Amino acid sequence: DGEDGEDGEDGEYDDEYDAPEPPRTPWSNHEKERLRRGLLFHGLGRWEKIRDALKKTSRAKHPTNDVAATCWDLLRALRANLKPGGKESTYVSTRLRGAPEKPGGSREDDDGPDELVGPWSKVKTLARSWARRLELLDGVNRAAERAVAEETQDDALALLDSRDFPRGDKLPAFWNATCDLYLLHGIATHGFGAWEAIRADPECFAAFAHAARESGGDAALEELTKSCERIDARAAAIASKMKGMHGGKDPTIAHAEDCECFVCKRRRAKRDATKTTTAAEKADDDDDDDDDD
Repeated sequence: DGEDGEDGEDGEYDDEYDAPEPPRTPWSNHEKERLRRGLLFHGLGRWEKIRDALKKTSRAKHPTNDVAATCWDLLRALRANLKPGGKESTYVSTRLRGAPEKPGGSREDDDGPDELVGPWSKVKTLARSWARRLELLDGVNRAAERAVAEETQDDALALLDSRDFPRGDKLPAFWNATCDLYLLHGIATHGFGAWEAIRADPECFAAFAHAARESGGDAALEELTKSCERIDARAAAIASKMKGMHGGKDPTIAHAEDCECFVCKRRRAKRDATKTTTAAEKADDDDDDDDDD
């Protein structure tokens, strides 16, 4: 018989339980940008959803625990760039109290960058905006969880039905608490801001269409359908404009090195400027070495 903690229930070694975590690998700038977007789309704690925002090759290098650790590193960078005592700083500090220990550092006091992550771009100017977004996502995710869970769904629906929310000019006349419930379900599934994906979700659209038909009959349903068509037309126009910026080429497809589209020319100019700067810095270093000799 094996000792406690070494054997599974069937007497066999539990590889999954005892297997060490793979070593973490450095994060590239484009991986960090994708992770940041995923975090600001889904919120803290939605690690698998955030990891799905990475490319397939990046997901192979960065398991879920690494994604979570890197998100917490971004939160520490936010705290380091926020005014102490402010609303955003208080929120971030509160969230970090529940964070796991930083790899190789102190959980509470060390706001320096993770050596495998490095500094975060734009954090100095956008720390407040990102902190506010994360706090908003915390509230939305809590509401979505209560709306989706069977044991709290009835209470959530009753609460939504009893609240007198400002309707505004853009909210359809047929919109009701059930629509809010399925909107939260869509946010939990697709992320905050993924309105087209939520609208296209069969469950969500069926709920919206039922509310429209019950409220205003075929006329209201037709209004919903037309509004969806306007959204599709707007999305197509934006996609066409982006394609035009790439010389009529699909922006998701790799272009030739000598491509003359707007984006490729701008990318080459930026790359050449970087090479020039690097060459100048190297020349200065060589001059310094000559002076030392």
